[in-house]
Amino acid sequence: MIQVLGKLLFASIILSVCQSAKLPSDIQICKFGDAKCIAESAGYVAKNYKDGSPSMGLLSIDPIQIPEVSILEDKNSKKQKAVNINLWFKDWNMYGFSKMKVKKIQGFEKNFPGKLIFDAYIPQIVLVGQYKINGQVLVLPIQGAGFSNLTLDNCKLHVEAYGKEFEKKEKRHIQLDGISRIDMKISKLRIRLDNLFNGNKQLSDTMNQFLNDNWKEIYDELKPGVLDALGQVVVNLVNNVFAKLPYDDLLQDDTSLELQKCKITDNECILNTINNQVLKNSANGISALNLSPLEPLRVETLSIEQGGSSPVNIKLYFKNLAYSGFSRAKMVKLNGLKENINDSKLNFDLHVPLVSQVGQYKITGSVLILPISGNGLSNMTFVESVMKFRSTTKSVMKGGEEYLQIDRAKLKIDTSRLYLNFDHLFNGNQDLSNNMNRFLNNNWKTIYSELRGAIQTSFVGVVKNVVNDVFAQTPYKNLFVQ
Repeated sequence: MIQVLGKLLFASIILSVCQSAKLPSDIQICKFGDAKCIAESAGYVAKNYKDGSPSMGLLSIDPIQIPEVSILEDKNSKKQKAVNINLWFKDWNMYGFSKMKVKKIQGFEKNFPGKLIFDAYIPQIVLVGQYKINGQVLVLPIQGAGFSNLTLDNCKLHVEAYGKEFEKKEKRHIQLDGISRIDMKISKLRIRLDNLFNGNKQLSDTMNQFLNDNWKEIYDELKPGVLDALGQVVVNLVNNVFAKLPYDDLLQDDTSLELQKCKITDNECILNTINNQVLKNSANGISALNLSPLEPLRVETLSIEQGGSSPVNIKLYFKNLAYSGFSRAKMVKLNGLKENINDSKLNFDLHVPLVSQVGQYKITGSVLILPISGNGLSNMTFVESVMKFRSTTKSVMKGGEEYLQIDRAKLKIDTSRLYLNFDHLFNGNQDLSNNMNRFLNNNWKTIYSELRGAIQTSFVGVVKNVVNDVFAQTPYKNLFVQ
């Protein structure tokens, strides 16, 4: 029985994730071999498309409908078995997979390795439908027909499938030849079979209690029977999907990432493309867009100088900086683009849940009347920040084509919390260093308020360079639907 669940779930996830050629814009497009991205996409699809999606050819995930399952006694077996039954299930509905957490999906490499591995955790699976049974369970005879309910708690699913590539109409496809291993560990199986013994309530309740008291034995005995009954059916189901959809249309190289093109006036479409195709694939960079890796985003030097009558009077220099967190950002607002570059502006708001700046620093000056000096490793972490980028643009001609370039820009950064840590302050005096870091964090609002202008002025250049690199890759007219 558990084998059925595993195979059907495996088929459903393959069906959902691998049809990236027809993915809705809110589903992340993944690269070959990016197991983390593929697992996240599978979980997202299960949660947000549980009723299926005609545009993806996706059937219902919650519930998953199972027309018929039969488990028949092997009369030729000489082995003594605790469960000897003929069991039929009909019109089964399986609930629970929309709440699964996908732990791992491996095998979707550019060159298909011939094996797929899938791990997931499902808090609870409930199967309901009609049943018919006769035979013997442990030492007790059992017979009946009616409504059934099987509930499995804390399900840890593992599936391994094997297959091969083949070519059809000059396109690569993959075919599964079978399931090499499938298992599901659970913490509890609860069983309810109505109308046992022709509706005798006393005998029916007694048998149901007996089944639940001995659920581990029932569970273990049913596994191989279900695998034999439905293994090939599930393989055929998966193969139907792969036979229809070419493998190279399911996942993409970063160099072949084709962005959804939008009308220049369709800000909603542009935001969807940026968030669900660019930012979500930005961790390792996107060479086709000339986008450098954002995890981390590396910056050679950065300077913050604050003087005058400010209570924070410092000279702070950074080098070899690494920023982590920008690939999880979301653009929440965009406007200003027009068909004529010289009439355009590029304005956007970027929400960043968490971004950390780590690198070497050197500082001198004073903070709220306290002197400060030091050099070493630093960490500045911004929590729940919104970066508001405002710019004017200009046209640049290359090879007879027109490209957009950011001309003047400014940046405003709002943050709900700033954490600071500077190692080796005061020539490594640990007590003074700890006290100063504690002081900085206790007074972070005042410090950020004073340094905000200098930080924004310094970092706007970093954002400007990233944006200009991307726009320098593609002629402006080719970015949008004409």
